[in-house]
Amino acid sequence: MKEKGFTLIEVMVASLVFLLVIGAVIGLLTSVIQNQVSSLKDQKAVSEISYAMEYMSRSLRMAKKDISGLCTGSSGQVYQISPGEREITFINYYGKCQMFGAELLIGGGLRIYERRSTDENFSNFLNPVHISSAYIYTEEIFFRQSLSNPPRITINVRAGLDSETLMNLQTTISQR
Repeated sequence: MKEKGFTLIEVMVASLVFLLVIGAVIGLLTSVIQNQVSSLKDQKAVSEISYAMEYMSRSLRMAKKDISGLCTGSSGQVYQISPGEREITFINYYGKCQMFGAELLIGGGLRIYERRSTDENFSNFLNPVHISSAYIYTEEIFFRQSLSNPPRITINVRAGLDSETLMNLQTTISQR
């Protein structure tokens, strides 16, 4: 007489196959979730850096000639870029001296800031206001000016959520 059911070997083989399939599914799911988290972090970094660049671009696009030379240091000049290319100074749309730049942080990296003057004079700047998030690690930023007419400004930023996930973003602005 034959008994109904499975032998111990059959149960063990079925259990092993089941565990292998479940392990593969869990590994795949874990990988997908890690990729999604990484993608969302990159998206956040690009969004925050893009905001700072767009904010600077709008102001630089509307810059006026510095007739007095009190802001840029030279009469008739639109922009003044610092020797290290980390700061740019100009007369904004409202006729006030304005600066964008980057300061070195104690833990490393840079933080992008804006300074505005109470008038057209460089020496009357108020305290800096940060326009980049504290969560973004900025390794470098520089401003370059072309000698075309009207002048064009190129902003390059190398930043990310940390020093391991850096990306380069660049934009070029011309006056309106």
